[in-house]
Amino acid sequence: NIINQKVALLSLKKLGYKVDLVNDGKQAINALEKTKYDLILMDCQMPKMDGFQATGQIRDPESKVLNHKIPIVALTANATKVDETKCLKAGMDDFISKPFNMEILSTVLVKWLSEKHD
Repeated sequence: NIINQKVALLSLKKLGYKVDLVNDGKQAINALEKTKYDLILMDCQMPKMDGFQATGQIRDPESKVLNHKIPIVALTANATKVDETKCLKAGMDDFISKPFNMEILSTVLVKWLSEKHD
């Protein structure tokens, strides 16, 4: 929802990151076909195309996204081990449950942005 988007956007900007925001999985795919990003924070429950479907397209070598191996961090309100496993099986690389705090967000971003995953 719009409030969660604004909180995440402000948190990321406060941490010093440049951020593009999309509203659904189809917009994410379109953006990834035009721009090479360093990381995706993927909401699992988006309209039109959810995070699981979008991740499947991103990981598909036949899709037109520029980087099929981009780190994808799931963002979900579902915080069980089953949910985490579902995200990882879908091709996501990491998992943050909502609501998250700045420390958790920063730790995950540093982990994925400081390592080479190309």
